[in-house]
Amino acid sequence: DTISKTIQYINLGKHFCHLEPLSDNEYNHYQTLAQSLIDHPAYHHLSKHPDEFFESLRSNQDIDYQIYRLSFDHIPVLQQTTIDYLCNPDRYQELLEHRIDAYRNDDLSTLFYRTYLKYHPNEPVSEIQTYLKNRYMKGNYSKPNDAFTDLNQTINELEEKLSSILLPIKDREICESILNYIQNIMKKYSLKSTVISKF
Repeated sequence: DTISKTIQYINLGKHFCHLEPLSDNEYNHYQTLAQSLIDHPAYHHLSKHPDEFFESLRSNQDIDYQIYRLSFDHIPVLQQTTIDYLCNPDRYQELLEHRIDAYRNDDLSTLFYRTYLKYHPNEPVSEIQTYLKNRYMKGNYSKPNDAFTDLNQTINELEEKLSSILLPIKDREICESILNYIQNIMKKYSLKSTVISKF
């Protein structure tokens, strides 16, 4: 159906949207169109079953790129479980087993696990190391259509930019800062670098 193709999901966390109220003349002009959209079977069905729309967008991309996959029912669960975890990180296993696992939702489990990796006071180094290797060295969580650049390639690109005498001072400072950050992360988590830094 052609009209279904006009519907596009926009993640407001990643897009800028500026809305203004309609004037009375504009409102009257668009009222008939708005009502016809509301009455249209495709939109009407969608308004009653929004999860079907999100299900149609599913792909093999990582949950970071498809946060809508979590579904409206699971967002408050993740929020409350995260708050409970942050208040008492020792409860991670209990919250995982008794609350998160009860929903049998892989995306919910994945997002909660990433919260654990990010915020646990006793850093689970080997688990973080595994995650970082998969994400930034192997590209396992990249979008399928994106060209993946691993950390070694990123270091090469940064060093190439830094070797140019034409690089403006402000850009040089930014590139050096990014390069230092990447190198520190790689050192901290023993991520193997194949690049010998010149800087």
